[in-house]
Amino acid sequence: QDAMSWQHTARALALEITEVGRTIRASKKRVKFSFVFDGDEGEHIVILTHSVISGKKVISLDGVVVYKSEEKVLGEFSFPFQCEKHLCNLIIDGQEYEYDLQIDSKPFRRLPRTSILDARARARAAKEEHAMRSGSPVEETTYSDFVKGKAGASPAKRRGSKAGAKKGRG
Repeated sequence: QDAMSWQHTARALALEITEVGRTIRASKKRVKFSFVFDGDEGEHIVILTHSVISGKKVISLDGVVVYKSEEKVLGEFSFPFQCEKHLCNLIIDGQEYEYDLQIDSKPFRRLPRTSILDARARARAAKEEHAMRSGSPVEETTYSDFVKGKAGASPAKRRGSKAGAKKGRG
Protein backbone atom coordinates (compact mmCIF):
# COMPACT_ATOMS: atom_id res chain seq x y z
CA GLN A 1 0.00 0.00 0.00
CA ASP A 2 1.64 3.26 -1.08
CA ALA A 3 1.56 6.46 0.95
CA MET A 4 -1.09 8.16 -1.18
CA SER A 5 -3.66 5.36 -0.98
CA TRP A 6 -3.96 5.51 2.81
CA GLN A 7 -3.17 9.17 3.35
CA HIS A 8 -6.78 10.25 3.72
CA THR A 9 -8.14 7.37 5.77
CA ALA A 10 -9.95 8.43 8.93
CA ARG A 11 -8.84 6.71 12.13
CA ALA A 12 -10.84 6.70 15.35
CA LEU A 13 -9.19 7.94 18.53
CA ALA A 14 -12.11 7.81 20.97
CA LEU A 15 -15.87 7.80 21.40
CA GLU A 16 -17.23 9.12 24.70
CA ILE A 17 -20.91 9.26 25.65
CA THR A 18 -21.62 11.15 28.86
CA GLU A 19 -24.94 11.81 30.58
CA VAL A 20 -24.93 15.51 31.47
CA GLY A 21 -28.54 16.43 32.39
CA ARG A 22 -28.80 18.74 35.42
CA THR A 23 -31.79 17.19 37.18
CA ILE A 24 -32.08 13.85 35.43
CA ARG A 25 -28.62 12.86 34.16
CA ALA A 26 -29.93 10.58 31.39
CA SER A 27 -32.10 13.38 29.89
CA LYS A 28 -29.13 15.04 28.16
CA LYS A 29 -26.18 13.39 26.47
CA ARG A 30 -22.82 14.63 25.29
CA VAL A 31 -21.35 12.48 22.55
CA LYS A 32 -17.72 13.14 21.64
CA PHE A 33 -16.07 11.62 18.56
CA SER A 34 -12.27 12.11 18.26
CA PHE A 35 -10.45 11.13 15.07
CA VAL A 36 -7.52 11.89 12.78
CA PHE A 37 -6.85 11.58 9.08
CA ASP A 38 -3.76 9.69 7.98
CA GLY A 39 -0.99 12.00 6.89
CA ASP A 40 -2.26 14.73 9.23
CA GLU A 41 -1.10 15.31 12.81
CA GLY A 42 -4.21 17.27 13.85
CA GLU A 43 -6.94 15.71 15.96
CA HIS A 44 -10.54 16.49 15.04
CA ILE A 45 -13.34 16.50 17.59
CA VAL A 46 -17.07 16.40 16.90
CA ILE A 47 -19.30 16.97 19.93
CA LEU A 48 -23.05 16.51 19.96
CA THR A 49 -24.99 17.76 22.97
CA HIS A 50 -28.51 16.30 22.80
CA SER A 51 -31.47 16.79 25.11
CA VAL A 52 -33.62 13.69 24.67
CA ILE A 53 -36.58 15.45 26.34
CA SER A 54 -36.66 18.83 24.55
CA GLY A 55 -34.97 17.64 21.36
CA LYS A 56 -32.39 20.45 21.49
CA LYS A 57 -29.20 19.61 19.61
CA VAL A 58 -25.87 21.41 19.33
CA ILE A 59 -23.10 20.04 17.11
CA SER A 60 -19.59 21.43 17.13
CA LEU A 61 -16.57 20.59 14.99
CA ASP A 62 -13.18 21.41 16.49
CA GLY A 63 -14.80 23.84 18.94
CA VAL A 64 -16.95 25.69 16.37
CA VAL A 65 -20.74 25.28 16.48
CA VAL A 66 -21.87 24.01 13.07
CA TYR A 67 -25.50 23.18 13.95
CA LYS A 68 -28.00 24.27 16.59
CA SER A 69 -31.66 23.29 16.81
CA GLU A 70 -34.41 23.33 19.40
CA GLU A 71 -36.93 21.22 17.49
CA LYS A 72 -37.63 17.61 18.31
CA VAL A 73 -37.26 15.29 15.35
CA LEU A 74 -39.15 12.01 15.41
CA GLY A 75 -37.33 9.09 13.83
CA GLU A 76 -33.81 9.40 12.51
CA PHE A 77 -31.92 12.70 12.58
CA SER A 78 -29.04 13.28 10.18
CA PHE A 79 -26.70 16.25 9.79
CA PRO A 80 -24.17 16.12 6.92
CA PHE A 81 -21.10 18.40 7.03
CA GLN A 82 -17.51 18.55 5.84
CA CYS A 83 -14.30 18.15 7.80
CA GLU A 84 -11.34 19.11 5.65
CA LYS A 85 -12.20 17.40 2.35
CA HIS A 86 -14.16 14.57 3.95
CA LEU A 87 -17.92 14.14 4.06
CA CYS A 88 -19.20 13.52 7.57
CA ASN A 89 -22.71 12.68 8.68
CA LEU A 90 -23.83 12.73 12.31
CA ILE A 91 -26.79 10.40 12.82
CA ILE A 92 -29.19 9.95 15.74
CA ASP A 93 -31.48 6.93 15.69
CA GLY A 94 -34.61 8.52 17.17
CA GLN A 95 -36.03 5.28 18.55
CA GLU A 96 -33.11 4.11 20.68
CA TYR A 97 -31.02 7.30 20.76
CA GLU A 98 -28.05 5.59 19.24
CA TYR A 99 -25.40 7.93 17.88
CA ASP A 100 -23.03 7.52 14.95
CA LEU A 101 -20.63 9.66 12.98
CA GLN A 102 -19.99 8.46 9.48
CA ILE A 103 -16.82 9.68 7.78
CA ASP A 104 -16.78 9.16 4.02
CA SER A 105 -19.78 6.80 4.49
CA LYS A 106 -17.91 4.61 6.99
CA PRO A 107 -19.47 4.23 10.48
CA PHE A 108 -17.26 5.50 13.31
CA ARG A 109 -17.27 2.14 15.09
CA ARG A 110 -15.78 0.52 11.96
CA LEU A 111 -12.92 2.96 11.50
CA PRO A 112 -9.43 1.65 12.23
CA ARG A 113 -8.36 2.61 15.77
CA THR A 114 -5.22 4.52 16.65
CA SER A 115 -3.71 6.72 19.34
CA ILE A 116 -2.78 10.36 18.86
CA LEU A 117 0.90 9.50 19.28
CA ASP A 118 0.72 6.82 16.58
CA ALA A 119 -1.14 9.23 14.28
CA ARG A 120 1.53 11.91 14.70
CA ALA A 121 4.32 9.39 14.10
CA ARG A 122 2.52 8.15 10.95
CA ALA A 123 2.14 11.73 9.68
CA ARG A 124 5.82 12.53 10.26
CA ALA A 125 6.86 9.31 8.51
CA ALA A 126 4.64 10.16 5.52
CA LYS A 127 6.16 13.66 5.28
CA GLU A 128 9.68 12.24 5.45
CA GLU A 129 8.86 9.66 2.78
CA HIS A 130 7.41 12.38 0.56
CA ALA A 131 10.56 14.49 1.03
CA MET A 132 12.77 11.50 0.12
CA ARG A 133 10.70 10.70 -3.01
CA SER A 134 10.60 14.29 -4.20
CA GLY A 135 14.32 14.72 -3.67
CA SER A 136 13.82 17.59 -1.24
CA PRO A 137 16.88 17.88 0.96
CA VAL A 138 16.51 17.21 4.64
CA GLU A 139 17.88 20.28 6.38
CA GLU A 140 20.77 19.81 8.78
CA THR A 141 21.29 21.88 11.88
CA THR A 142 23.48 21.78 14.94
CA TYR A 143 22.08 21.50 18.41
CA SER A 144 23.20 25.04 19.33
CA ASP A 145 21.55 26.53 16.22
CA PHE A 146 18.39 24.57 16.97
CA VAL A 147 18.29 25.91 20.53
CA LYS A 148 18.96 29.46 19.29
CA GLY A 149 16.09 29.17 16.79
CA LYS A 150 18.40 29.11 13.76
CA ALA A 151 17.32 25.64 12.63
CA GLY A 152 17.58 25.18 8.90
CA ALA A 153 20.84 27.05 8.42
CA SER A 154 23.05 24.47 6.73
CA PRO A 155 26.59 23.90 8.04
CA ALA A 156 27.99 25.33 4.78
CA LYS A 157 25.96 28.54 5.16
CA ARG A 158 27.09 28.85 8.79
CA ARG A 159 30.78 28.36 7.81
CA GLY A 160 30.38 30.84 4.97
CA SER A 161 28.86 33.48 7.22
CA LYS A 162 31.63 33.11 9.81
CA ALA A 163 34.31 33.31 7.12
CA GLY A 164 32.65 36.38 5.63
CA ALA A 165 32.49 38.04 9.04
CA LYS A 166 36.21 37.40 9.63
CA LYS A 167 37.16 38.82 6.22
CA GLY A 168 35.14 41.94 6.87
CA ARG A 169 37.02 42.68 10.09
CA GLY A 170 40.53 42.35 8.72
